[in-house]
Amino acid sequence: MNIVKQSGYDFVICKAGGHESDIYYKDECFKNFVTDAISIGLKLGAYFYSTAKSIEDAKNEADYFNSILCDYTQCFEFPVFIDYEDSTCLKDSDSVLYVNEFVRSIEKHGYSAGLYASAYVHNNQLAKYKYGNRWVAHWGIGENKVYADSGIHQYTNREYVGGYMVDADITNIDYPQLIKQNNRNGFSNCDTNADGKVNSKDIVHTIKHVAENKSYDVAQDVNKDGKVNSKDITRIMKEVSK
Repeated sequence: MNIVKQSGYDFVICKAGGHESDIYYKDECFKNFVTDAISIGLKLGAYFYSTAKSIEDAKNEADYFNSILCDYTQCFEFPVFIDYEDSTCLKDSDSVLYVNEFVRSIEKHGYSAGLYASAYVHNNQLAKYKYGNRWVAHWGIGENKVYADSGIHQYTNREYVGGYMVDADITNIDYPQLIKQNNRNGFSNCDTNADGKVNSKDIVHTIKHVAENKSYDVAQDVNKDGKVNSKDITRIMKEVSK
């Protein structure tokens, strides 16, 4: 991962796992990739290789994906994606329904989610994909051209980094800001003590700030009204009670 950072890249999207031949699996390198990326300051996203052939498959895959991701609180500052490119699955005229269901299901777990596929698949088999995040593989059109309507453009599969040939991507969207602003991927402005969890400790933490009249601490201004007061405590209590 160090060579990735040293080569000028600032984010990486790691494979978390997949579902193939009726087997669910976690990628054996995922834990090390996540740990290494965070240690050197790379922003992280994740993806799951899907072979969903039904709505039920899509829901089960999303649940399994979540079971992998939930071990990494506040690690993913980029969206998490379904990678849907199996040729057999794409022949199913209802394949876009499965993709939509997967994304809808993983978003219910609190993530900002999206679809990874080639430009051809995006524009044809999955043209009716209706969610916001799109990661489009369209190689050979130049790294400075973000593919239309995509959040992330994979512009080549032949980038040499540290002697290895890899896929390379660009984005013109500030995903870390959007994800934190919208309290997705485990981030929450109710986590006022910044321990990666929203619980009673955050309530106590903010109560102390109110009692000490530390209204200048914007990290405690949960409802973003320019003040740190009882309204912020109430907002955290509601979040904890969910």
